[in-house]
Amino acid sequence: MKDILFIGKKLVSKAIYPVGAVLVLWISGLIVRRYRPNSSAGTVLILLGGVLLAVMASPITSYILLQPLESWAGPYADPEELMRKNVRYVVVLGGITAGQDLSPADGWGNAIFRVMEGARLCRRMPGSRLVLLQPGFYPIPRYKEKMAALPNELGIPERDLILERGALDTGDEAVLVRGVVGEEPFALVTSAYHMPRALKIFRKAGLNPIPAPCEYITAKFPHYIDWFGIDAMSILRSQLAIHEYVGIVWLMITNELLPARLRPLNEG
Repeated sequence: MKDILFIGKKLVSKAIYPVGAVLVLWISGLIVRRYRPNSSAGTVLILLGGVLLAVMASPITSYILLQPLESWAGPYADPEELMRKNVRYVVVLGGITAGQDLSPADGWGNAIFRVMEGARLCRRMPGSRLVLLQPGFYPIPRYKEKMAALPNELGIPERDLILERGALDTGDEAVLVRGVVGEEPFALVTSAYHMPRALKIFRKAGLNPIPAPCEYITAKFPHYIDWFGIDAMSILRSQLAIHEYVGIVWLMITNELLPARLRPLNEG
């Protein structure tokens, strides 16, 4: 049942995000034009789809959407400050997503930035341990071996690694992390745009995360002269931001951040 709900959530999200919404508008417009050729509604829907696509594909739009999230996430974490707060665990969200025989770096995809940041913090925090989370919806043979390969090459020995698997979403990741760190403070490493929502979820679960953001997309935006155009990368970035905003709004609307399985530890 849980897997079905997860798949359903993914399918619905595809329909409301930029590309899916544009397709819905275009298909709806074509259907209206087919069955009501004298109506202008079909043409309007098709034009709206085109306008939406152009707006979401603009670097200006993606910057406007992403920048507040990354600003909210705060700066890079300071290892010395983390040690002063008695942090012993560095938790990296996301996981290896490729089961083929790829290099340790290629296997992590975009999550490589998170692993590198987690390794950087651990190397500068003697006695700390790196916690890596493997998504449960990717059946990867020898996943522990593959998950450990990149951190090992970055200087993190096996004894300092904790590898967990089975999370379908950020809420599931909070469950796994709670079983490892309990109520101890820990560094939470994830992409800057994802940090605000992740913090809300983990704190509501009774955990004590300290933000350690990475992968600041807006810090690497092109020169201003390149902003006045459209490109596929901007659509992807706009979708990343919209996904986070939708998630945050959903949490606010429901007025209950997490299901019973994520109640704080001190609430039973």
